[in-house]
Amino acid sequence: MTAATIPRAKAAAESASGMTAQPTQVVGLKALEPEATPRAAEVLFSQEGEVRFQKAYVHQDGSILADGYSLDLYGAMLIRRNRICASEEGARWTCGQRAYMALRALLAGRPITCSFKQIGVPPKAVCSMDGQDMAQLLLREGWAELPIDVTYQDYVEASKLAHSRGLGIWGDGPPLAKPAQAEHAVEPPAIGEN
Repeated sequence: MTAATIPRAKAAAESASGMTAQPTQVVGLKALEPEATPRAAEVLFSQEGEVRFQKAYVHQDGSILADGYSLDLYGAMLIRRNRICASEEGARWTCGQRAYMALRALLAGRPITCSFKQIGVPPKAVCSMDGQDMAQLLLREGWAELPIDVTYQDYVEASKLAHSRGLGIWGDGPPLAKPAQAEHAVEPPAIGEN
């Protein structure tokens, strides 16, 4: 089912049940706006194998939004936007802001496809973009942390790779800007020249 067919399914369920719009939490998704028919929406997302969202982006609070729903990603804990990291030498840097910018650039309003693991409330979203697992990518680049209860080997290896290479939040921070060198440096004239 595509995201475009979701509103029609909700409308059909609403007319069949006689329920009116009211605030709800959709299984697997946290609705940002009041949704119609809580039960119909729960069934819709819990039984669906995959849901394709047309537009995904990062909210200012750092959460992933897809077609108006906040997704709870499986396998990767997103870094709080206000997090500060420190290098081995003690230099502090805004790793949370950098992680936010990396995720924002990754999503940039692109479509994603998600399925949902019923392992908690709300269920966790397993999402991919262009055939690439989003959690694995974020872990591999060091822009997310591996939750302690996740033992999926691909995620564990991706996280270890980022640690060993000092990527993302595991690094020493953004590269320091080098002083700008003059493009047209004028050399002093040699002795005896005019």
